[in-house]
Amino acid sequence: MVLGLLSVLLTLGLGAVAWWLAIRQVEIAKRQMDMQDEQHTFFKDQESKKPDLRVIVDGTDTVYSSHFELKSTIRFSVHNGGNKSAEPFIGKFSYPKRCRD
Repeated sequence: MVLGLLSVLLTLGLGAVAWWLAIRQVEIAKRQMDMQDEQHTFFKDQESKKPDLRVIVDGTDTVYSSHFELKSTIRFSVHNGGNKSAEPFIGKFSYPKRCRD
């Protein structure tokens, strides 16, 4: 009789522990899904950010030097119209060979 009662109490105790573990596992799984959703949202936001660089010519000057050589100066700036930093920015400008002489 005592052994049967002890067996029933032990079974109920183990059942309660199993029930508690199952509830904890469901909570952990929900937290993991929430973290995955947050990571997905973060990466989508990062993916949508892009630099949008625009070269703007601010002005030009043309002058004759003391040797009657024509010299031109072009002033320009680069504007980032995007929503992400363009660091590091390295620009390269090409112009026709006839303009170099």
